[in-house]
Amino acid sequence: MLSLRYRIRVSGLERLEARDGVLILPNHPGEIDPAIVMSQLWRYRPHPVVVEDFFYMSELKLLMRVVGAIPMPNTATSMGSYKRMRIQRALDNVVGFLDSGESVIMYPAGRLMRGNREDLRGASGLYDLLQRNPDLKIVLVRTTGLVGSCFSWITHQERPELGKCIRYGFGHLLKNLVLFTPRREIHIEVIDGPADFPRHADKMTINAWLDNWYNANNEEISLVSYSCWGEVLFDVEAAKKPVDLPGIAEVPDSIRSKVCIYLAAAAGRSPEDVHDSHSLANDLGLDSLMMADLLAWLDEEFFVSDVELTDIGTVGEVLLAANGVVQAHEHHDVEPPSGWIESSPRPDLVAPRLDTPIHHQFLETCDRLKQRVAMADETGGVLTYGRMKIGALLLADIIAEYPEKNIGIMLPASPGANLLVVATLLAGKVPVMVNWTLGDANLDHTIRSSELGRILTSGRFLDKLQQLNFDLLGDYLITLEDLRSAKITMGRKIRARINATSSAARLSRRYAPKTSIDDTAVILFTSGSEAAPKGVPLSHRNVLANIAACVEAAQLDKSDVLYGFLPPFHSFGFTVTGLLPLLAGMKTAYYPNPTESRRLVRG
Repeated sequence: MLSLRYRIRVSGLERLEARDGVLILPNHPGEIDPAIVMSQLWRYRPHPVVVEDFFYMSELKLLMRVVGAIPMPNTATSMGSYKRMRIQRALDNVVGFLDSGESVIMYPAGRLMRGNREDLRGASGLYDLLQRNPDLKIVLVRTTGLVGSCFSWITHQERPELGKCIRYGFGHLLKNLVLFTPRREIHIEVIDGPADFPRHADKMTINAWLDNWYNANNEEISLVSYSCWGEVLFDVEAAKKPVDLPGIAEVPDSIRSKVCIYLAAAAGRSPEDVHDSHSLANDLGLDSLMMADLLAWLDEEFFVSDVELTDIGTVGEVLLAANGVVQAHEHHDVEPPSGWIESSPRPDLVAPRLDTPIHHQFLETCDRLKQRVAMADETGGVLTYGRMKIGALLLADIIAEYPEKNIGIMLPASPGANLLVVATLLAGKVPVMVNWTLGDANLDHTIRSSELGRILTSGRFLDKLQQLNFDLLGDYLITLEDLRSAKITMGRKIRARINATSSAARLSRRYAPKTSIDDTAVILFTSGSEAAPKGVPLSHRNVLANIAACVEAAQLDKSDVLYGFLPPFHSFGFTVTGLLPLLAGMKTAYYPNPTESRRLVRG
């Protein structure tokens, strides 16, 4: 299939003959080059290191299994302790394959080329592997000919949408009657790691050496027509201008001094050699792990928490962040997600009754509102009551298999948190809302006092947490992503869809039918500010009475939209912004972090 668009020439492939345990290091000029390189090296059965964004795509699940891919977290947007742990686990897998004589393909840059030159910046994956074993067998691969293609960054000035590019290419294949499509010339060079490769050097020296080798051909943008009937070229976006930094002159000397001293120490240079225009990655060599430490330091030193990796790319942006000014890179208005806007008025809100358990009233609300919007967030998009019902029944069947009565839930304000709460109740269990901000001793007390055997959470959420002790929590955590890959089979999905066609009355006789209104509905813990946190069991009657009083006192209307951001381990977050809209039939939007004021305001 690739040969219909690409004319691929390979030189030096014999370097891999009769060799085992080889670490293959290609450059990364386009999103399509992993497929091209793998198609040429497939006979050697190398294991590719694949960023999790692609590894967990349902469409690629079978392919990832066939090639024995190794998932690697995406470090571009966040870096918490959970992500660090998974990076080390991925590197351990790489070492394991190499030690057993199997070859591995790993992209040392860890990202797509941003222009026509490879730039490893402060990437540390290869350096970490060489620290473990300086004598690794290394083969270098240089792919040229893709810069300027639909799959390259430089064409879009951002990461290209893989599906969109594939559809674009297929469309032109058909227009060209398949066989007559103009071909792009691709050259793949394979060489053994040269004798002068600085495998014992520091990270920046190794990366600079690889940059020089990958960029030796000085490749320029090449545009190849997509049509045999005339010249049809993919539009190339103009390069974006550097963002000005207004306010940099107002940064106090005391802040500037602290920031420059910290960055100089991290980069191994003197503070006088740290300048506002320096890129943290390109000039100072900070990798994603060091950037995560920088975020934690900004929070600790300057009480700045509303900052992400994407906000600080230069020394100047760090200075502004330390001074309480985060440079805004997004200037576009936030558009509502697909399906959020409804064409007809919503049904009236219904205050919950005090004679029926929470989970059974949830099923009744789902039947009443069906395909009306229930809630949404930026991660999962819009969920209707119909989808919520299917999801809750699916998860309830899985949670019912757990032997313990109490199930820990550790999630921020989100549809997923609400879904897990009602699923746990439908399974006849009691949700225990875990406060991840308590600290090790209090978290340990929470786990032991509530007799938790597992805590349901999300990998995406854990990636955002800077400080969490996985030595303490690791054996308890089960992520929704793990559940999806290990437990949520096609058979379970079909069964949940079939079950969801049943009425609330019928399902209430099947799911936790003996639940009393006075049974425990949730266990919330106090903050532990004066002593160890105390577990407070709240009955269904407690929670429903609180919700009913809020509906009446606040005089809520069916046209109102609730904005929820308080975590569900908080009593107000659990009842008023969590279960109240779900049971009453009120549309709700969620944002997971109440401390990110800029993003909260932006909506």
